[in-house]
Amino acid sequence: EFSPLIRKIVMIVAMEYGQHISLKSIADRFRMNATYLGQIFIKETDMKFSEYLMCYRLCMAREQIVNSDEKIAVIAASVGYTNMNYFYQQFNQYYHTRGRR
Repeated sequence: EFSPLIRKIVMIVAMEYGQHISLKSIADRFRMNATYLGQIFIKETDMKFSEYLMCYRLCMAREQIVNSDEKIAVIAASVGYTNMNYFYQQFNQYYHTRGRR
């Protein structure tokens, strides 16, 4: 079970994953030091904030790919990726190393 702070961060990611968000921008909202917030996030979730955000975005992208006829470029942009090559690289690496989900 996560602390209220980490639950709020997870909720922010769920609501804003398609936008440009970062640990620093979230830390600024809570008037906290980004490094300290990052340490708390790692301690509670066992992953860096950037890893969590990437995983969330890729899971949402996969869901859209499977359940819609939308073009991959549109889906990638909708989950926060502006660079298609980077999206393909991240997507393939994530799902190749973790097997099919």
